[in-house]
Amino acid sequence: MRIATYTRISTDEAHQPYSLEAQGQRLAAYAHSQDDWTITRRFTDQMSGATLERPGLDCALKEAAAKRFDLLLVYRVDRLSRSVRGRRRSSRRSTAPVCCFARRPSRSTPPPRRGG
Repeated sequence: MRIATYTRISTDEAHQPYSLEAQGQRLAAYAHSQDDWTITRRFTDQMSGATLERPGLDCALKEAAAKRFDLLLVYRVDRLSRSVRGRRRSSRRSTAPVCCFARRPSRSTPPPRRGG
């Protein structure tokens, strides 16, 4: 499965619980723990989650619509948007399912279910 990752921090990196690098490492470890997953794209933003107008997210959603990857993997759902309305709007713009996780990956963790 072709995986894209999306990482985001707000502009104040010093006060973020997980840096862009830490999010990327955890996403890569999780993807690696799943059979047949290959990270083919990485998207990132360093700006507030209060708006959906972010270059990295826009690019990810456009590439999802072009079917350049099968799953968008994010560390936590608030990396996409702080609000339910924002998450709903971004999911309408994407054809790829989004998988969020906030725990340490393990080989016993089953892959997310597709569909829905």
